[in-house]
Amino acid sequence: MYKGLTKISILFLTINILKENADTTNITSFFNNKTNMLISDLVFQVAVLKHLKLTMNPINSNKVNSGSRGEVTQVFNKDFFNFF
Repeated sequence: MYKGLTKISILFLTINILKENADTTNITSFFNNKTNMLISDLVFQVAVLKHLKLTMNPINSNKVNSGSRGEVTQVFNKDFFNFF
């Protein structure tokens, strides 16, 4: 499992990546608000190469409360397609 941390202005994003098998990877993103203000209308977008299929589950809330620590999450599944 790989854990990464990226700082985006006032929003911290932690991503956990778990390789389920040779073709499937599960990705969970956790959003953390380190300020004393509400973050609203959160939208998270991801792009992948054409030979990959990314299934994005809906984010569990588009609002990140002040001081939150990972309560807002979004889960992705990435599958590899072999065209040969």
